[in-house]
Amino acid sequence: MVTEDFLKPELIGPTLGFQPGMNIADFGCGSGEFSVYSAHKVGSEGHITAIDVRTEPLETLRAKLKAARLENVTCARANLELLGSTKLGDASQDKVMLHNVLFQSQKKSEMLAEAFRVLKPGGEAVVIDWKKGSPVRVGAGGFGPPDELRFAPHALEAIAIPLGFKKLRDFDCGRFHFGIIFIK
Repeated sequence: MVTEDFLKPELIGPTLGFQPGMNIADFGCGSGEFSVYSAHKVGSEGHITAIDVRTEPLETLRAKLKAARLENVTCARANLELLGSTKLGDASQDKVMLHNVLFQSQKKSEMLAEAFRVLKPGGEAVVIDWKKGSPVRVGAGGFGPPDELRFAPHALEAIAIPLGFKKLRDFDCGRFHFGIIFIK
């Protein structure tokens, strides 16, 4: 089902249960591959809030949204390591996507606490991140972050569960990434 290559929203997305009318926050959206995919799935009745700390990827995403004529996405700059920084309302989101963002942070607990805050009861945090010990291509700068920045799924569970999350399930993200869905 999932390619052995890099993460592709169109291959992973169908297993994540996106529905028309959902509100989804894309934490650490980068240039927005998951935001664009999600925007199509939630339709005009739904809304995506694409959040990143960096301005350049948000500008790239804005250009993609304009080209695709998608009007159900808001781009926002925020430091996800600070509780409340997203300015999203408490219990306002059906899902929060955190893909390839937690490995970059020394404050994983704070990021997950913000996800928990904005999720509706029964809402889901979808985490996709680099597998510790997964193959790294050599040459041309390598592929993915150094292994010491990656972490194991059980380490993520040890952070998420004390915050109030319950693990719902693992899902296949190929050989470079792991995927876990937590429920509030």
